[in-house]
Amino acid sequence: MGREERAAGAPGQWQVSVAGMAAVGVTFGFARYGYGLFLPEFRRAFDLPVSLVGLIASASYLGYVIALLSVGVLVTRLGPRPLVVIGGLSAAGGMGLVACAGGPVTLTTGLVLAGTSPGWVWAPYSDAVDRVLAPHLRERAMGAIATGTAFAVTVAGPLALVAQGPRWRHAWLAFTAAALLATLYNARVLPGGARGAGRDTPAPGHSPTHRPGLGRFTRAAAIPSTRPPCPTAWSAPSTGRSPSRRSPSTRAPVPTSSRRCSGR
Repeated sequence: MGREERAAGAPGQWQVSVAGMAAVGVTFGFARYGYGLFLPEFRRAFDLPVSLVGLIASASYLGYVIALLSVGVLVTRLGPRPLVVIGGLSAAGGMGLVACAGGPVTLTTGLVLAGTSPGWVWAPYSDAVDRVLAPHLRERAMGAIATGTAFAVTVAGPLALVAQGPRWRHAWLAFTAAALLATLYNARVLPGGARGAGRDTPAPGHSPTHRPGLGRFTRAAAIPSTRPPCPTAWSAPSTGRSPSRRSPSTRAPVPTSSRRCSGR
């Protein structure tokens, strides 16, 4: 079966879209952006200085970047399912720690762990959609998945206004439960295993041994070129004579591939 055909038993567009919206929503909308939405309550409850507030935000973003870079290597070996599950569990575990935090140390640990979760979730979904959906359905599914953040923030924003005082812990417990449910659903829907391991067939023109890994960040197509456009190169067929003694009957020059000039 070709790569562009849906495998028997593979999830449909609505299943992948709902799973992606849920995963992106709990990791971005709750686990990552929840820190800013509930920051006034955190500062009142734990008497956080401004310096610690900035340190938590910086550490959370650093963890996000590390997770995002790790996914580039691991997704081709493990498939999207384990990485999305790791992201969901990071969100659930981190938000659970926040909900039960008794001091700044536990709060910081939970917020940083939860902040790494979007890095594990977002990138593998492009691979998951490419593996299980037909080409004409992929853009629509990715567009729907990206709306998960908006829906989650729409829920978390009003909660941050009404869940004041000790009630903010109840909101974060609800976020934790939502992350666990989303993780379970994604574990059921998404494909696992390396690409090409029994299910996927490389598309025409792609080597079956190609493993992008970190190369997807450094490939030529991903690096902007500053070179001017290459003019079309022409070459004449070799006749064994010097150009000045070429016979009038020599065939017209043939254009060479422009790819040689572009370096591709």
